[in-house]
Amino acid sequence: MKDKISITVEQSILADIDALAKAKKINRSKIIESILEKEMHKTPALILTVGQDTIDGKELCLHTYKGAPLIDAQIAYLHDNGIHDIHVHTDSSNIMNYISKHHPDVNLIYTASKTGNGGALKDCARKLQRPFIFMYGNILPSTRLASLETFMRKDASDLVMVLRSMKNPSKYGSAVMQGTQILKFKEKDKDASTHLIFTGLGMIEPECVKNLDDSGKLELQLDDIKRKHGFIDESNWRSFKTAKDFLD
Repeated sequence: MKDKISITVEQSILADIDALAKAKKINRSKIIESILEKEMHKTPALILTVGQDTIDGKELCLHTYKGAPLIDAQIAYLHDNGIHDIHVHTDSSNIMNYISKHHPDVNLIYTASKTGNGGALKDCARKLQRPFIFMYGNILPSTRLASLETFMRKDASDLVMVLRSMKNPSKYGSAVMQGTQILKFKEKDKDASTHLIFTGLGMIEPECVKNLDDSGKLELQLDDIKRKHGFIDESNWRSFKTAKDFLD
């Protein structure tokens, strides 16, 4: 049930609200309701650990980094950024058992059957019904998440992906940009004209994940989202794929 209310705001604030409503193609009331909801219900975060590679039979996020499993550092990173509504989506019983034992406050989304990052994002969006941060289970960023959220609201984005420059983008796939807008991704293009890669960290609106599924690489599926922007951040970032990556 909804109630009608009357509020008084500065004209400049109302102009910003109307501009956002026009960009989103929804009415003023919906925008105000969305802003209030975001303030009252803090942004959740999803760590994607589905289909994760292993080293010596152990999933990457459970390998030791600086004296503890990598996923401990990821959860600490989210806590340090004021994020406490944390969800871990996994199809690994090992990860499920570890989270249940060592991080009981973290919300587990477990699927016994193998799934992909696209399906996991879609599943989480259906549960949360509000914008959320997502990150791959084999990265450790240092991006300030408050800045990421502000950037998303400012650009009225459906999707914001954190990007960084890389000398050899062909290992990761590259993002083609126009201003802050992401035009498309190129999958491991050896002749890439851009050195910007997707770091595995982003923020997404739940309404735009309906076409995601378990097939194909997530970045290429996200290409179909129209209002997507790149947040370029050159702060410390690590990606873990081999045993060497876990060495200090």
